[in-house]
Amino acid sequence: MSQGKYSLWFDDNQIPALVRHRLARFDQFETLMKWGYRPDDANEYLDLGLMDHPTNAGVLPFSVQSVEDVGREPIEEESPVEPRRKPSPEMRALHQLEAALARASKKYENIRSAVNKLRKKMIKQAAGKYSRYYMEQRKRVLARISQLPDRSAASAGARQEGEIERLVEILLPGEAENQSLTTLISPMLAEHIRESWKQVNDELSIPQTDNPFQIDDPRVRDAVEKRKIQGTKINDTTADDLRDILRKSFDEGWTQTQLSDAIGSYYKEHVGESKARPQTAAATQTAGTVNDGRLAAAKSAGNLRKWWLHGGSAEPREAHVAAQTKYQAEPISLEEKFIVNGHSADAPGDAELPVEEVAHCTCIVVFAAA
Repeated sequence: MSQGKYSLWFDDNQIPALVRHRLARFDQFETLMKWGYRPDDANEYLDLGLMDHPTNAGVLPFSVQSVEDVGREPIEEESPVEPRRKPSPEMRALHQLEAALARASKKYENIRSAVNKLRKKMIKQAAGKYSRYYMEQRKRVLARISQLPDRSAASAGARQEGEIERLVEILLPGEAENQSLTTLISPMLAEHIRESWKQVNDELSIPQTDNPFQIDDPRVRDAVEKRKIQGTKINDTTADDLRDILRKSFDEGWTQTQLSDAIGSYYKEHVGESKARPQTAAATQTAGTVNDGRLAAAKSAGNLRKWWLHGGSAEPREAHVAAQTKYQAEPISLEEKFIVNGHSADAPGDAELPVEEVAHCTCIVVFAAA
């Protein structure tokens, strides 16, 4: 490189950025050759500034060494060389589009991988929390059996739905149990939203100081409250199971000891951290919480639109794949609702979606410039 009467010389092999740049250009050149470009056409298209190729035949390696330094005998051509042809504007546009799609695909695959890694850690933590809650609840329910009326006279005739509802409320008082659960999981939910918020800042290259997480942000408070309500639905499932056990106890005339044994066995079967109940609750909650944090961070950052990225599971929901196709083509504003399988949602895993749309869903809300 010359500047006035001074010259600066350097070895680009010693400068990593230049090495990577040069290798990338050669990779692009090789790709164009595979697509049928002739060497000189590829040289011109990529603006490599190389000398004309001696034969312009794609079957020979394209050397960057000057042909004057090779010291070879002239090559006799067996057939006339076709005149050089420049790629058409349409072909160039197609190749540019293919390259852009490849970059986008890689970008969103990286996002999917990062989110799944974060979600895996969250599910493990949440499953432990739910299992702990179930084990504590088991002790409370078994202790409350002593509060039930004397069952020595229980018979099929005593099986009245009103009576069963009264007994379920004694064993599993809804308001008290829901409060115990939300007290346990609320700090975890807020932490999961914070981690997802930070991840979005990293994706969008926004410094944390420019878009800081605030626990008292209305978007965060709203998301935590929705997830608390969703979490308490596991008590509705438990209440349904207890109703079935009580009905059977009336039908078969169980004693309180038999009832206690049956309820104890029920919890033993379902509450361990490796059991389906805590795992399902954890997976469903965290899938939604991740997207709550992502959406809240995007709203705080502003000037973005959103679309639906399928989670890449082996057995995808067709409606969720269709949502990706639709909203990737036409992203919507952050305040708009996605319409998926006839249901509206702020993001995948929305707490207001029916269980068949959120259970084990791994879809992700992603963002594009407005």
